[in-house]
Order: sequence, then C-alpha cells, then structure tokens
Amino acid sequence: YITFEKQNMEHKAILLDRRSRELGYLVKMIAIRDMAGLGMKHCGSRGVGMMTSVLKMMQGAYPEVIENIFMVNAPWIFSTLWGLVKPFVAPRTIEKIKIFSGGDLKNAQNLLR
Repeated sequence: YITFEKQNMEHKAILLDRRSRELGYLVKMIAIRDMAGLGMKHCGSRGVGMMTSVLKMMQGAYPEVIENIFMVNAPWIFSTLWGLVKPFVAPRTIEKIKIFSGGDLKNAQNLLR
C-alpha cells in the first residue's frame, strides 16, 4: 500500500508541476480519503505504522503541493487512530487535515465549492 501511495503521489506531483508551469503559479491538490470501513483491525501497530508512514511521506516529499486532506466518513474509531498518529505529524500538516464523520459530509462538500 505504501509503495502504491508513493507512486500515486509522484504521478500527481508530475502532473501538478506540469500544470503549474503552464499557468505560471503553483497548483495544489486536495486529497480526499474515504475512511468508511475503518475498524478495530486497523488500529494495531501495522495500521498505525502504515498511516504514519503515508502522512510522513506526504508532508516530507510534497508539503507545498497539498492544500488540504479531507478524511470523510470517519467512524468513531478514527479519533483513536488519529490520536496515536498525530504526535508524529508536523503541525503544518495537521492544519491541512480536515476530518468529517458521515453526518458532516455536507460541510465537506461546501468546502469544495
């Protein structure tokens, strides 16, 4: 999964760089992650390690490219997982992360408009 995320981010960075050069200003992206299906099985050391690795990669290699990261459909267990991962994430990255539960989806949609 981490290899996929790395390749995916590299591809997006190339596309964003190309578009930025065409337009003459930095084009940024909004990452949307659907957290539906997240459960207790993801809160072990493997799940926490994977989430930490992906966030560290994104903040280390692509900090200026990411405008926001929207975590949508976040179940209650996400707050526990986020609490374990958050200490390893840079404050600037934390500011970019917006978390929405199923009922807050309208708020996320409004931010995209």
